[in-house]
Amino acid sequence: APVKGVYSFSFFIAQRGAAQMFVHLTVNNVTEVGAVVEGMHDAQDLQGGNTVNLQLAKGDTVMLKHNKDDPVGNHVEGDIWNTRATTFSGFLIYPLEDAPIVG
Repeated sequence: APVKGVYSFSFFIAQRGAAQMFVHLTVNNVTEVGAVVEGMHDAQDLQGGNTVNLQLAKGDTVMLKHNKDDPVGNHVEGDIWNTRATTFSGFLIYPLEDAPIVG
């Protein structure tokens, strides 16, 4: 995070395949929220996603991680027919200032 504050993050994952795919939003490698996509057959396109508001410190790292134990062959669809089917976004809701030390 560029500054200490409360941020909002949203992500949607498009997946094709006949198995579950789990994706986790992490802060400093700790899972905060997740999403699952579960297809019923190989030609099925689905989306799963989540939204979360988080208080972050300056320098915190936010990223999405795909579960390494998902079945082989599952993959995240990035750009299907120019639709941008998988998305990740975040923005600062409001900054937080450190409380002054009194005394």
